[in-house]
Amino acid sequence: MALCKEISHEGWLAKRSSGKIARWQQRYFRLEGCFLRYTQTPASNTKKTFNLQKAHGLSVEDRELVLDFGFRCWRLRAMDPEEARRWLVMLEAGRLVAGDAEDGDASESDDESLSLSSANSGSTTAESEVSTPKFGQRDKARHRPAPPIAEMLEVDGAELDRRFESWLPKASGTALSSTATVRDGLRLAWAGLWEHLAGAAGSQGGDQAAAEQAVAALLDGSGDGERNVARESLENFLGEYLLRLRRSLEAWMERRDPNAEDVALVAQWLLFEAQPDLQRFSQRVEKCAGRLEQLAALEALERLLLREWETRSCEEASAFWASIFENHYAPEAGRVSLTSALRRLESAAAAGPQLWRGHRAACDRAASVLVATLNGALRSLRASSRALVEDTAKHRGGRRRTFPKMIESFGRQALHEIQKAGTCSDSKTGVSEEILLAAAEDAARLARFCGEAEVGAWGGQESLCHEVLQAFAGAFEAEVAALCHALLWRHFRRRRRLCRLDAVSEGMRPVAEYWRAWSRQSSETPRVAEHLAQAAAELLTSQWLRAFRHAEKHGGALPHLEEDEAVMAELAPGSPQLQRFQVP
Repeated sequence: MALCKEISHEGWLAKRSSGKIARWQQRYFRLEGCFLRYTQTPASNTKKTFNLQKAHGLSVEDRELVLDFGFRCWRLRAMDPEEARRWLVMLEAGRLVAGDAEDGDASESDDESLSLSSANSGSTTAESEVSTPKFGQRDKARHRPAPPIAEMLEVDGAELDRRFESWLPKASGTALSSTATVRDGLRLAWAGLWEHLAGAAGSQGGDQAAAEQAVAALLDGSGDGERNVARESLENFLGEYLLRLRRSLEAWMERRDPNAEDVALVAQWLLFEAQPDLQRFSQRVEKCAGRLEQLAALEALERLLLREWETRSCEEASAFWASIFENHYAPEAGRVSLTSALRRLESAAAAGPQLWRGHRAACDRAASVLVATLNGALRSLRASSRALVEDTAKHRGGRRRTFPKMIESFGRQALHEIQKAGTCSDSKTGVSEEILLAAAEDAARLARFCGEAEVGAWGGQESLCHEVLQAFAGAFEAEVAALCHALLWRHFRRRRRLCRLDAVSEGMRPVAEYWRAWSRQSSETPRVAEHLAQAAAELLTSQWLRAFRHAEKHGGALPHLEEDEAVMAELAPGSPQLQRFQVP
């Protein structure tokens, strides 16, 4: 007899039992060719085998698989519709690629299913016939009474659903209660787990420690056979419990759509309350009966909550920064308040040590949120500041036409020029100096925060977070420089008679002193004043070079140049513009 193993697939599915009270039981299924087997745990013995070639039909309804063998239909339930469809594809493939249907019927005993009637006893079924053991060779282990814990931990799906409904109200309805109520319900559900385990082991206590001691004592006093049965029952019970816990949280996130802070509260409960309890319990049980496989289900729940928190945090950060800077530098909007914005950055920078207590997986997600938060701030600020800089650049060049030149033309052309001149005034073009200064100071505050933020206890992400903050500090600093440059040119356009160089002549005056006073008075923010001084040095250098380029005799201007150079050296020490010209 050859078994078909061309197609293979395995995983957890819930099987609907066939007793008087039907309920869903979590089982581990393996597909090998045309044979589908299931066990209580991945390491336990096979409880039943289905020959898929004898099935009349295979179908899927939402997340339930239906195996129709004519005389009976078996229903299996997956975690979600996508997983159910994947199983259906694999089952169909296993049935199609296998050989003859009479190759074999590798059925094991199935004490979870109904026995076939005598009318069907001669027909070919998905189960093997139960043979009568010979006298004196009965399996004593099969008739041995199950230990109390195995009986107590037999999962009643309907009862467990009812209890979860009482702990987490309206989990299957249209909405869930507040986050505080949900977390309280989770704590009640977790306490119910330990109470049930302690009661199954014959203990009167209802906490994790009592359940741990009672179960460990029961396992220590049992034989190998009883211990294995008890362990499988414990594994199955924990699987059903964690499955309903996950479904309740998924329903809460889907229907209530909580914000990132709410998801973080639930994730903190899982990481720092529930997970340590179950890990201690598992370690104690492992000494007696081996590792519990259901810890993987708890780790999957951890990944789900952290992923949801990360996604929601990034989306909220992007929307927050867009609302802070969008249209806030318009004249009618006034200045932007960065108090709440800086508080949000502080929270993101401190999420590793404070919110997640250095938890490695959570800190990895928090580092991603920090990058997204800083990126949202830079992107929104840059969009606003670049609009201001570009608007200022549009009005930098160009010489206005004078009235004598316009009246040289006649007719409608002259009228057009007069009307154009009437609308061309500095007060109506470009953004104001106040708005440019406000934007520069906001960028400087963000740059300062990134440069001074402390990072520590980030679960191995300290160096990454430090590098990210320094990189964003440089990016914000570049925005400060661009805005200060635009601010200086805006001021120069409005006050050019006071701060521009005249033609190089005997009456030429130094103007660096004017720029020094202006840069110091414009802003109390040190970095903004420094960038204004750098921009002033660049402007003054270009003016002097232009003046000397068009001058035939400039000997009389050298004293003024020396005076301006001395002021610029004090104003912007180390400026590369000063190297472009030096007094010989």
